[in-house]
Amino acid sequence: MKLSNIRMRTYLSYLYFSITILCIFISSNLIHANDEQEIRNKASYLFMALSSEILLTKGYGDVALDAYYKLLQQTQDVKIAERATEIALANRDLAMSKQIQSLWNSYHKKPSNHLKNLAWEQAVLEKNYSYLFNNLERVLSSTTPQEQNFVFNTMISLILQDMSLSRYAKQINTITKRYPDNIDAIITNVIYSAASQNYSSTQKAITQLHSISPKPNERIVVLLRFLNDVNPTYLNDFFKNLPPEKYQKEWISFYIDQFLNQKQYEQASDIIQKALVNFPSKPLYTQAGYISALKNEPQNVYNHYFTQAYQLADKEQKNYVAAFAAAGALANKSLDLCQLWLNKIQSPDYEYDKLIMQGFIAYDQGDYKRLKKILTQAEKLPQLSGVVYQYDQYARLKLAQIAQTEKGKNALKEAIVLENSVQGNAPELTDIKMRILLYKGDLYADDKNYTQAEQAYREAVSIYPDAFNLNALGYTLLEFNDQKKNKQALTILQQAYELDTSSPEIMDSLGWAYVLNGYVNKGLPYLRRAYQAIQSSEAGSHLAHALWISGDKESALQIIRTELNKNPSDPFMQKVIKINRISKKELNL
Repeated sequence: MKLSNIRMRTYLSYLYFSITILCIFISSNLIHANDEQEIRNKASYLFMALSSEILLTKGYGDVALDAYYKLLQQTQDVKIAERATEIALANRDLAMSKQIQSLWNSYHKKPSNHLKNLAWEQAVLEKNYSYLFNNLERVLSSTTPQEQNFVFNTMISLILQDMSLSRYAKQINTITKRYPDNIDAIITNVIYSAASQNYSSTQKAITQLHSISPKPNERIVVLLRFLNDVNPTYLNDFFKNLPPEKYQKEWISFYIDQFLNQKQYEQASDIIQKALVNFPSKPLYTQAGYISALKNEPQNVYNHYFTQAYQLADKEQKNYVAAFAAAGALANKSLDLCQLWLNKIQSPDYEYDKLIMQGFIAYDQGDYKRLKKILTQAEKLPQLSGVVYQYDQYARLKLAQIAQTEKGKNALKEAIVLENSVQGNAPELTDIKMRILLYKGDLYADDKNYTQAEQAYREAVSIYPDAFNLNALGYTLLEFNDQKKNKQALTILQQAYELDTSSPEIMDSLGWAYVLNGYVNKGLPYLRRAYQAIQSSEAGSHLAHALWISGDKESALQIIRTELNKNPSDPFMQKVIKINRISKKELNL
C-alpha cells in the first residue's frame, strides 16, 4: 500500500512506478490490438502517462492529475484509477480523490484492494476517525510488514495531534497484540494506553517494548517524552521497579535521566548504584559523581566517583570526565576542587565549558571585573556552547556581569545587545528574556523614562505574569501621575497581591495605588504593614503622605522626623514635605 501522506515519496519514484505499470498494461494491450487505430490509441495512452509523470517531477501536480483523470475516462483501467488517486492524495486534493472513486465505481462496482487502502488514506486526511479505525485491521492485514509500520506511525501521529483519540485505546490494544514483534505496533499501544490513563495496559506495553528493543531509537525517545507529558508516574514506576538483572545497557541513561529531569536525585542515584554492579563504566561513574554533588554529599564521596571514571577513561574521555567533575564540584560550591578538575582539561573542545565555570567562580567570589574579562574571551569563540554548558549559562552570567559592572546608558546598551544575542542564539529561553526585560525596565525607571519602562515590564508580564512582574508594572504606572494609569495600576496590583499576600513590597505598591485612586482608608492598612516590614524611607513616605491627608498629621510627622534623622536630605521625605507644604515649625526638628 502506498500511503502518500505518510511516506515522503519523491516524484521520481512516482515516475519509476508508473512507467513500469503502464508499460506492462499498454504493451499487453498492443499485442492484442486488432487494428492500426487501436495501436495508436494505446500508444497515446502511454505518452499521456509518461508526460504526466514528467510534469510531476517538475512540480505540476494539478496538471498531471487532470491528465490522469482524463486517461481514466478513456481507459477505465484500475491501475490508472489507483495512480490518479495516489496523485490526488499526494496533492491533498480530497475533492478530486472522491471524484476519481465515483468515476471508478460507475465503471466497476467493486474497487481493488489498493483502492480500498487509498480510501483509508483519504480518511486519514479527512480525519474521518470512525472509518479509519473501523478499517484499520483490514488495512493492516492487506499490507506488507514495511507498510504496516507506516500505518502504525500514522496512528501515532494522529493521537499526538488529537488526544481525544484515546477513546480507541481498547481497539488499538486488541489489534496491536497480533503484532508482538513489531516495535511500531507496541509504541502505538503504549501511547494510546497512556493517553487513555490505563495504567495496567501502559505498564505491560512498556515492559514489552523494553524487552524487545535493547537499543532505543528516535521514536522511542519521542515516546518517553510523550509519556512524561501525560504522566511521569508511568516511567517512574517502571524504572523504579525494574530488577537490576533486567537492566538493558543501552537504556540505562534513560533510567537515570527519567529521575534527573524531575530533580529526583535519590531515585537516580539508586538506579546508578544498581547499574554499576553489572555495568561499571566511565559514563556511569561520571553520572554517579555528578548526582552525588547535586545531592550535596560530602566532597570525598562525589570526588571518588569522578576519580574512578577518570581512571577508566582514555585520553580524550578524560577531558569529558574532568569537565563534568568540575561542573559537579561547582554545583556543590567546592570552588577549589572545581579549579583542580578544570586544570586537567586539555582539549580545546571544552574551552567554552572551562570559561563558563571560571566565570561562575569569579561571580561567586565577587570578582566582577574578572568575570567581564572571562566572558569577553568566551565571546571570541566560534560558538557560545560547549559539551557541558550551553548558551543559556553564558546569557545568565552576562546579565549578572552587566548589572554589576555597567551603569546608566552603557548598561542599557549592553542589555539590548544581550537581548538581541538571546533572540539570535536561543529564542526559546523565555526565562532569560524576561530577566533582561525586567532589568531594562529598572534602568528606564531609574532614568524616569516611564513609557519605556512600562513597555519593558509589560513584555515581561506577557512572558510570566507572576506577582513580582505584575508589581513592577503596576508600580511603574503609578509614576505617571495620570488618573487613567492609576486605575490600571490598581487592577494590576490587586492581581499581584492575590498571587503573593506576604510581600511587603507588593503591600506598599497596592496601598499607594489605593491612595492615588482616592481610597486612602483602604490603602492605610497595607502601607502600615509594608513600612513596619521594610522600614525604608520610600515606604515611609507613602505612609506619611496617606496619614497626613487622612488627618492623622502627628503620626505622619513622626515618620518624617524618624527618616530625616537618618538622612536629612532624604528625597522621598523631602517630596512629602513639599507636596503637603509642611513647615519647619511643624517638623520641629
